Amino acid sequence: MIDGADEVVRAAYNLLLDREPEPVGLKHWSTALRNGLSKVEFVRAVLASAEFKQTMDAVEDMSGYRDVDLIIPVRGQQLRVPASDISLVPHLLKQRCWEPHLTWYLTRELRPSHVFIDVGANVGYFTVICAPLVSRVIAFEPVASTYHYCRMNIALNGLSNVDLRQQALWREETTMRIRVDSSSVMTASLVTNGGDATSESISAVPLDALVASRRLELPRLDMLKMDAEGAELSALIGMRDTLTRCRPRIVMEVNRPTLASLDASVDDVWAFLRDLSYEVYAFETWTEQDPTHVPDLDDLKRRCPPDSLIDIVAIGETR
Repeated sequence: MIDGADEVVRAAYNLLLDREPEPVGLKHWSTALRNGLSKVEFVRAVLASAEFKQTMDAVEDMSGYRDVDLIIPVRGQQLRVPASDISLVPHLLKQRCWEPHLTWYLTRELRPSHVFIDVGANVGYFTVICAPLVSRVIAFEPVASTYHYCRMNIALNGLSNVDLRQQALWREETTMRIRVDSSSVMTASLVTNGGDATSESISAVPLDALVASRRLELPRLDMLKMDAEGAELSALIGMRDTLTRCRPRIVMEVNRPTLASLDASVDDVWAFLRDLSYEVYAFETWTEQDPTHVPDLDDLKRRCPPDSLIDIVAIGETR
């Protein structure tokens, strides 16, 4: 069924981009219009897109056009996001939630005395919804554009207990390059071959080095969430001392393709966690229920096929 929102999207695409919208783009923008995005804001977003700018090579300066932001209510907080995003925004508009299995678990398990670290904070979704529940949040987001949104969302919600750092966590202090996708805030990948015009330089540091040098005071750590585009194992290696001392719960993505892109594997993640006497539990994606125990590496591999990913929580006894 075609409604007024669909017609607006199709007309703008045909007029400005000289093509029909792809199904995902039609659904995304039509939903945004039905949820309050004005037609003017929608057109400005199309004008700000990389595709439109490529059609305007003869125009000397397109810098006056900027992306349009949406402010979406999420679990009593507000999240400012770029309207052009096709990964996170459709879920927030429809469900007012992202990764409900992790949202449910974190908001249930965190306590007012807890310290929470958000590795790969992105635009700040988990930082924003978890900050009111704990005493302190340390958020790491290395990408300039998403760091900017995360900082805005911290301010938008008046959060005074968040320490936001424009850094990646890694096994050594270094400078790296990361490639980002302008159409998706959830898509980024570390570059191992020198980088190109679509990548940017980021700072990376081990958590243990930050603590040892007193650049970060961390007397306790209760919950750690990681979504680091395959860099999770390297980040874990760089925080081994902190994990041994504090024994936080570790909520993390295990993504076999992105791990492999950085010469790591599910086997390596499993061996690291078991060496520190952590038990592993797997979430059912997008389902609000307790994670189930993973007894061995074979079971983890069965749950996470070679071309897929899974979210886990690792829990260790307090020493």
